[in-house]
Amino acid sequence: MELGKKHLRAGNFRQSAKWFDKSIRLFPLPGAEALKARAEESAQQQENPSSSSSASSHPSVARTAPSTPSAPSQADDSRPYTEEQVRIVRKIKMCKTHYDVLGVTSTADENEIKKAYRKLALKLHPDKNSAPGAEDAFKAVGKAFTILSDDQKRADYDRFGDNAPGENGGGGGARQRSRYHGGGGFHDEDISPEDIFNMFFGGGMPSNRMNRQRQQQQRQQQQQNAHPRTPMQQFLQFLPLILVFCLSLMSFPSTQTTPFSLNPTQDMPVQRTTKMRNVINGIPYYVARDFERRYTNDWRDLMRVEQMVEQWHVQKLRDGCEGEKIKQKRRINKARNQENVEDREAALKKALAVKLPSCDELNRLSQE
Repeated sequence: MELGKKHLRAGNFRQSAKWFDKSIRLFPLPGAEALKARAEESAQQQENPSSSSSASSHPSVARTAPSTPSAPSQADDSRPYTEEQVRIVRKIKMCKTHYDVLGVTSTADENEIKKAYRKLALKLHPDKNSAPGAEDAFKAVGKAFTILSDDQKRADYDRFGDNAPGENGGGGGARQRSRYHGGGGFHDEDISPEDIFNMFFGGGMPSNRMNRQRQQQQRQQQQQNAHPRTPMQQFLQFLPLILVFCLSLMSFPSTQTTPFSLNPTQDMPVQRTTKMRNVINGIPYYVARDFERRYTNDWRDLMRVEQMVEQWHVQKLRDGCEGEKIKQKRRINKARNQENVEDREAALKKALAVKLPSCDELNRLSQE
């Protein structure tokens, strides 16, 4: 309503009429219809100055003229929507969890999740719901379905929520989170909400707005295919990687075996811990008796060794975390197959409470 008055005072009569119309559809206020009619009449006179005199002598003509279809650009900006559509968008935006978004319980099975998604997706698709925020709500429903329809991602979400390792964060910690993020399941999916919708409904409701970006990407890909790269261009593309690989081989001290082990062995009985800068401190590793003579004279050699120790340690945690998640996933699937609701909830709670030490350690590293 206020936006309509603002445009009316500024002489933007067509925009003013549009905002008054939206205000009336949402919440009919006293005087809104009169202001809308005034804006439409002024817009008609502004667009057709030659007919302003006749329009003023025949108000009925001036009032009915704006009912003719407006230009396509105006039509796209003033698509009608209902109060119910606004209500459902607001409801989705207020939800705190993926379960709340879909309106299901934490023990909902696959069929219940699919049914909830179908119902909401049809109501929120941007080509059907033009209420403000409908597109964001549609994306939220798609993300909720993506997480909850996948057993592994659902288990991760049930355990970590939105604070999963590598999910958020900035500054210096973001670099480590990207390096130590492992086990899968916390990255955003490549599949779009529109793709999920089309998988359910067979693409029966083509999206004009959401497909523009995809069509542009396809055109760019076609242009690249129309001009294939020469062998020399392909070689130059990979040249930096080749140089980095060669330099790493040349700079590291020549040795037939890795100069350390994460576990004590007969050849590597001496324990050390990482302590160099930009490396996680305190990781234990084992080396040969002549390690200090060979690798501690030049700090760069020791740095490379401890960076490898860090990488191996993190990879070991990733492998352990993956194994722990697989075992937990089996328990969760077994729990969901329980016929009795109380038994199913108890078994699911027990499965989610299982300790994942490797995953917890990865999570701790990602927060440092």
